[in-house]
Formats: sequence, C-alpha cells, structure tokens
Amino acid sequence: MRLYEVAIHVYADSGEQANEASRMLEQFVQEVKAQGRAVTAKGLGEAAGRWQQNAFVKNEILKHFPKIAVK
Repeated sequence: MRLYEVAIHVYADSGEQANEASRMLEQFVQEVKAQGRAVTAKGLGEAAGRWQQNAFVKNEILKHFPKIAVK
C-alpha cells in the first residue's frame, strides 16, 4: 500500500477556512495513525458512503453543515 494525496472541493468563506479544514483532516489522519490504524481510500470511501445509515451519526454530522440553495 502506498501513500497518496487526495484533494476535494469544499465550500468556505475564505482560503483560511479551507486551509483550517485541511489541517483538521490531516490531524484526524494522524490521530488514527497514532492508534495503529491507517485511513485508507477504500475505508474512507466506504465510511462516507454509509454515513446516512446510522440516524445518530447522520444527525451529528449534519449539525456541522448548513443548507445551501440548489439551483
């Protein structure tokens, strides 16, 4: 297994906010690594794909994301 860098698009009010999100995600990856686990592309994709299957997890996650107008 090799290490890859992944880039995603997110909404932010400033580049500083986007950079802070990037730092926090990197910190998450490092904390998982410190527990002897690897954040893999497959695992992250599967977790992201299943987040709506658990009502408690879904509600906690959605608290962090505002609604946007869809055109």
